[in-house]
Amino acid sequence: MNEARPHGLGILSPKQARFVQEYLIDSCATQAAIRAEYSKKTAGSQGQRLLTNVDIAAAIAEARAALSERTEITAERICEKLWNIAIDPDEPGRTKVSALVALGRKVGMFVDKLEHSGKIDGGVLAVPMPVALTDWNAMAAVQQAALKKHAASE
Repeated sequence: MNEARPHGLGILSPKQARFVQEYLIDSCATQAAIRAEYSKKTAGSQGQRLLTNVDIAAAIAEARAALSERTEITAERICEKLWNIAIDPDEPGRTKVSALVALGRKVGMFVDKLEHSGKIDGGVLAVPMPVALTDWNAMAAVQQAALKKHAASE
């Protein structure tokens, strides 16, 4: 019999509790839904729907906080370790770049998803592709100039 279990701020069904446990493994809602025995056909939408459930979101947050406390892993310690890797002269260049990218994402320097609401008349919204770090300043200057030109024309 499917007996509800208290968890987080509300009550989760055994299947929802399993979804939470599975989601904590890899943070992939679709795969967590499949492993929690939701339909493979609808796992993508089910996983996203489950993540919007307040009780499930609270259970995930609670479990992550408990894991962080048990392992003494904090965002500050992770950033410190990544920085040490990035500046270590013995680390390969590829490893250093990976550490810097992870740090950049953590502090919000890189945008993985761009949302735009509104209209840009006669212009193109430029989204930078991965380029060499030396090109970022030049690309940023070009985009700033385009934005200023657009703002002045309004």
